[in-house]
Amino acid sequence: IWAKFKDAENDADADSDADADADSDVEPQALLGEDLPAALPAEAPQELVSDVIYQPISSIEPLLYHDAGVNPWLWAAIPLVAGGIIAAASNHDSNDDSSAPADTTPPSTDGVTFSVDPVTSDNVINASEASGNVTITGVLKNIPADAANTAVTVVINGVTYNATVDKAAGTWTVSVPGSGLVADADKTIDAKVTFTDAAGNSSSVNDTQTYTLDTTAPNAPVIDPVNGTDPITGIAEPGSTVTVTYPDGSTKTVVAGPDGTWTVPNPGLNDGDEVTAVATDPAGNTSGPATAVVDAVAPTVALDDVLTNDSTPALTGTVNDPTATVVVNVDGVDYPAVNNGDGTWTLADNTLPALTDGPHTITVTATDAAGNVGTDTGVVTVDTAAPNTAGVTFTI
Repeated sequence: IWAKFKDAENDADADSDADADADSDVEPQALLGEDLPAALPAEAPQELVSDVIYQPISSIEPLLYHDAGVNPWLWAAIPLVAGGIIAAASNHDSNDDSSAPADTTPPSTDGVTFSVDPVTSDNVINASEASGNVTITGVLKNIPADAANTAVTVVINGVTYNATVDKAAGTWTVSVPGSGLVADADKTIDAKVTFTDAAGNSSSVNDTQTYTLDTTAPNAPVIDPVNGTDPITGIAEPGSTVTVTYPDGSTKTVVAGPDGTWTVPNPGLNDGDEVTAVATDPAGNTSGPATAVVDAVAPTVALDDVLTNDSTPALTGTVNDPTATVVVNVDGVDYPAVNNGDGTWTLADNTLPALTDGPHTITVTATDAAGNVGTDTGVVTVDTAAPNTAGVTFTI
């Protein structure tokens, strides 16, 4: 926008009523766009316009000036600011020592502290955060004293977000969609603070923050069979936090070791109770639940009594759990037996060491998957001596 002004040096009668009356019909001029002169006349030097008043765009009024009918015209470029129009402007003669120099110095950013905090507590976007909103925070301290306006903007995936600045706390915050953080190609938050003084001069400081994504939940943990007394154990993603929920609603948490194993106490569970477990990885993604039903009943096992002339006899018996582990103990030594899966078990011939003649108490145990143990005892009698024939009379 250009505006015309009279040269004060030629305005000797500018204040006379006659001149004012004579020029009262002169129409004010404001030239826009194509109306601008191709070249300024030599007798019309350019001069700075001072005391420019910008009118809010919501309250527009015409730009008027008083023409005293004095030549030549002076042309002056008037700067604009976004969101406003010129409400008024005045011109001072170039010989007027009272003309103030234009302020073209932006606010100094020396000493300004501006940074972006890590995104979330671990700087990793998980599945839950990706599906919701994430609050980005940062530090802003030592704002320039001449900054009339301070604005923080954040660019994520090509979209600009305006942050809220808390000058007293020295911080800024902005809420952004997690989906934008996921879609951002370089996984980098670009932040900028802009300081603008009263004259419209601005300066800025930039900072960035990179982050990573982990939106894949771990597999549900594995819960080993649970009985009524032994610790509850299982396998989960190494380093994940396993949360076990007991039947009464109480919970216990533990971090899975490097090999994925984990253990929590058994509060004294009853047969048929259910326990659940979930695993949460370091990024905050949580698995689906795993469930285990408590088996607090021991299997039933029995040993058949044996009378044999074999010093290393085979042994047999029954067991009501087709998956139970059966062990035969003779004289303090364990000998694994075979669970046939049909309700019987067998210790093969010649598995035992040679037994001396006479009765031997044998102990057999059956341990189910939950660790419940059933026990029975029996007697194996070995008789390898032939009957004494002394004094026997045998005739035909």
